[in-house]
Amino acid sequence: MDWATNRSESSEGIPLLTTKLQVARAHPGILHRPRLIDRLDEGVRARVTLLIAPAGFGKTTILGDWVRRDERRAGWLSLDPSDDTPQRFWQYLLGALQQVQPGIGIGTVQMISNGEQIDFALTPLLNDLAGMAGSLALVLDDYHAITHPQIHRTLGFFIERMPQQMRLVISSRAVPPLSLARLRAQGDLDEIGEADLRFSPQETAALVRGVVDDHVSPETVNMIAEEMEGWSVMVQLAAQSVARANRFDILADESSGRYRYACEYLHGEILDRMPLETLIFLRRASILERLSASICSAITGRTDAGELLATIALEHGGLLRPAERPGAFRLHRLAALMLRAELENLEPERFTELHRRAAEWYEAQGLFPETVGHLAACGDMEGAVRYAERSAEELLARRTLEPLLGWQELFPEEISASRPRLTLAFAWASLLTGDSYKAQLYARLARRKVPGSPLNGLADLGGHLNALESALGIQQSDERGTPSTIVPRPATPYARHAPSATDRIQRGDYRGQEATQFGLTQAVPRVGLLQLAQGKLGAAMETFNRALEMLADRQDVDDIADVAAATCHIGLATIAYERNRLDGAMSHLSEAITLGRALGNPEILRDGYALLARVHQARGDVDGALDAVAEADRHLDDGMADLQARSTIEALRAGLWLHTGDNQRAAAWCRRMAAAEMPDVVALGVARVLLAQQKEDDVVEQLGPVLQAAEEEGRDDTVVRATLLRALAYDRLGESDLSLQCCHKVLALAEAEGYVRAIADEGAAAARLLKKYRSALDADELPQPVGREYLDVLFNVLGITTGAPRNSETTPEYSYGLGNGSLMTPISDREIEVLRLIAEGKSNASIASALYISVSTVKTHINNLYSKLGVESRTQALARAREYNLL
Repeated sequence: MDWATNRSESSEGIPLLTTKLQVARAHPGILHRPRLIDRLDEGVRARVTLLIAPAGFGKTTILGDWVRRDERRAGWLSLDPSDDTPQRFWQYLLGALQQVQPGIGIGTVQMISNGEQIDFALTPLLNDLAGMAGSLALVLDDYHAITHPQIHRTLGFFIERMPQQMRLVISSRAVPPLSLARLRAQGDLDEIGEADLRFSPQETAALVRGVVDDHVSPETVNMIAEEMEGWSVMVQLAAQSVARANRFDILADESSGRYRYACEYLHGEILDRMPLETLIFLRRASILERLSASICSAITGRTDAGELLATIALEHGGLLRPAERPGAFRLHRLAALMLRAELENLEPERFTELHRRAAEWYEAQGLFPETVGHLAACGDMEGAVRYAERSAEELLARRTLEPLLGWQELFPEEISASRPRLTLAFAWASLLTGDSYKAQLYARLARRKVPGSPLNGLADLGGHLNALESALGIQQSDERGTPSTIVPRPATPYARHAPSATDRIQRGDYRGQEATQFGLTQAVPRVGLLQLAQGKLGAAMETFNRALEMLADRQDVDDIADVAAATCHIGLATIAYERNRLDGAMSHLSEAITLGRALGNPEILRDGYALLARVHQARGDVDGALDAVAEADRHLDDGMADLQARSTIEALRAGLWLHTGDNQRAAAWCRRMAAAEMPDVVALGVARVLLAQQKEDDVVEQLGPVLQAAEEEGRDDTVVRATLLRALAYDRLGESDLSLQCCHKVLALAEAEGYVRAIADEGAAAARLLKKYRSALDADELPQPVGREYLDVLFNVLGITTGAPRNSETTPEYSYGLGNGSLMTPISDREIEVLRLIAEGKSNASIASALYISVSTVKTHINNLYSKLGVESRTQALARAREYNLL
């Protein structure tokens, strides 16, 4: 279509400004936004499309790009205040249609010129449109310029009677007073709002690189994306400021100085056009993170603050954004920086007073985190520290870590070091955000102040600090599995002391006041995970069950407690799986995945589905295992994916390929992994692929360093698995003595904790090795043999006696840890009470009532009993209890 052939007069000779009927021109460097073009195309099913957003959000640009993209049949009308009379509006609208369909609506033009009522005069136009071949779109740009009620009414009349092939697209800064509810109900309205029009981080990056050049630093791009908040005109101007300065590393500059053009736009197009009183109000309110009528009135003295905020938000939505609370707003980041700087410069004496009033208001509301920043701005650092300490535990419990991280920079070390509760909170915040080095520093500061015995009212912090040090040690122990070339980790003393800190928690030294509860929910499940790595399945089971009991008794259940509970269920599922209690594993995984979905927690879902894949594989359900691996993979975060978790999932998938005979894909994965510094789970997976390729010498060589490190660090879980793979390699190499020695070592460690799947998962190769081991055992060629009952279980699971693998439903009863007529993991007095009430036939609710505990705590006790007795039902539990004289 040739857009240069627009007619400058209507059919009656009324002069029309041609440029108002031309599609908005494409500016140099325009960013094409396919997602919005597609959205406009999808809206073709609706008769009316609305684009509603403040100035500068690219409404006109995107509509122009949409019209030009496919040279679609579309009329265009750019409106302004001069069009706010009915006759002029409809003359221009008809002129826009006639640019696409010459001669259309001539009868309507004549009737309007003769002074006929517009409603009646629209009939010829609507008839012409109904008889038109093909579709036609009409864009009304800047409809907010129209305020005349008759125009709104007659346009509504036109919309109601538009034929199906007609589509109206309206852009406006405010919602037009049309019959939108009816259109929505009829499915005839498609709405594109400010949230849709905001630039995504990817679009911001593309625009900035297009304006500056391809070598602009990622830090600069990210900073523009964050500070411009997707406001398209601001992104464009910020990028031009950077290009003009010809500097790609501008991070040291102040925002109000580095974005000169964006700041000029804010002033020239928005702030300077406001009444002076409104500008002064905003300038004084800029010290606030959130603006509400109440606090703005408190600090400015304006009684009309609510109405003023609503007016500014309506007229300048890009400047004043809705906050998370109803009736609250927040300033655009760059605008807030500009206005605060002006406040300090123009009203320095009022700056401090405003912060003091804000601190008083937040204190009265009990909002202590907000009080802290304003007290510090007033110079009352001691008061700020006092309120920070009062807020720390609550912030940790809500996992609201940003204030704590900000206070680390706000308070000098000598101030925070004198407040051990605050120091501990800083340590936890650092640890939870991945900065273990800073967490260690704060932990050392806290250790200097927290006494080993009751003193100065700080005795309850001893357990909290124990929990923190244990968590630090556990994290550092876990970090061996993360490639250091990807995620560098500083050396830490806590990895060496993790076992002792864990012992303190296991002995119950975490007991204390409520201040320790956050530490418990974070540290105790981590203790269980460390015990799993150490191969201590019984101790880990006790830890996870104890943690679930503590969590069930908590009154202030929150998301962090639910994450801890889900972690415990995954830990218990792992133990049940390793002991071939597959039904029990599924039960715990169901609890964990349900919690993960409710929380929207990708880590819980990722780990839960990864373990579910192993359970499905153990049951012979390869398709179910592959589906579970795919689901686990779906919950990896591409931006900040945990490398060890990704490696675990890839190793699982490679193992399934081996299981189904797809050795070629498994070998390709193995080659990719060979160049990397591998976590244990990857090293073991690679070793299995090498075994399938008959590269036994490579297996022995590769697993040597893995075994040495695992033995030095007490990670018996890895020792069991790596030693078994070496035993299989030695067996194939004909090194019978070495093979049997390794097998004996594996079985001695595995029997003590009840491992079954670690051996059974190696399949036929493990079965052949165990047969040779049994023969050597029968010939008295092995010292201190393992229990034959344990070997019978392994034989049965591997199908050695029946010729077919067995699952958990057909595995003979074997109580792991129940040797020599006594329990390896003692049953507590409370668990004995629960057991006796079960024997009396009591329900869970009756048991809870009798013992004055919650039903969830009863369930935890019952799960403990099942795990300790090695059973899966009440009937089995009672039978086993009588066998061991527990009743």
